[in-house]
Amino acid sequence: MARSIAHVGSAQVEETRLTDHLILFTLLPPNPRAAEICLIVSPYEVILTAGRGTRFDLDALPASAEEVTALAFAIAGGGLTERVRGNRVVDFTLRLDDGTHRREGWRWGFPWRFPWMDEAKIEYPPYRDNG
Repeated sequence: MARSIAHVGSAQVEETRLTDHLILFTLLPPNPRAAEICLIVSPYEVILTAGRGTRFDLDALPASAEEVTALAFAIAGGGLTERVRGNRVVDFTLRLDDGTHRREGWRWGFPWRFPWMDEAKIEYPPYRDNG
């Protein structure tokens, strides 16, 4: 699955066996500003990460294959935008190919936001430019 996703976005795939039951697939985009995608696959779940802090915890394959593919295609197509506050808070929006949006966020450490935290908006470009 990771190789078919990578083929569409012209990405290179690195495969790392972390344990007997845990494999990491890293999709390295040809565009250095695009969001790198990591798929951590176990018999129990799939974790998809991208950018600075985008993360989806999904069911195990094959049940989640369609969702994993849709999320990865959307990221590779330039649909990911993140808002980063400090180094502990990331809110993200992913525009899927069907026009819907997934909005979620991750927080590490502090459950609250400090008003002095730096904030940045990152809009990741597509893996390849079709222009």
